[in-house]
Amino acid sequence: MAHGTARQLNLAYAILIALALSGVMLAAWGAAVPAAGAGILVLAVLKARFVIIDFMGLGNASPALRIALVAWPVAFALAGLGKIALSAVLAG
Repeated sequence: MAHGTARQLNLAYAILIALALSGVMLAAWGAAVPAAGAGILVLAVLKARFVIIDFMGLGNASPALRIALVAWPVAFALAGLGKIALSAVLAG
């Protein structure tokens, strides 16, 4: 948000807070459900994307750089989803 207005910045803060609170609620209410873990990872990727593209001001960067920076948290989320799926298969 390097070139954004105060209103855009406040909106960005509100969205990030809403995503964070959603993750906390999902973690608290669905701790034993594998789908809750997947939801938390999706929220984490959304937050990472929002911070990388919007807060770091990389919305106008080259497409390759933006894709690479967003692919990094997606790779970790996929690894987490693999762990969740593996533990669900081994447990059930």
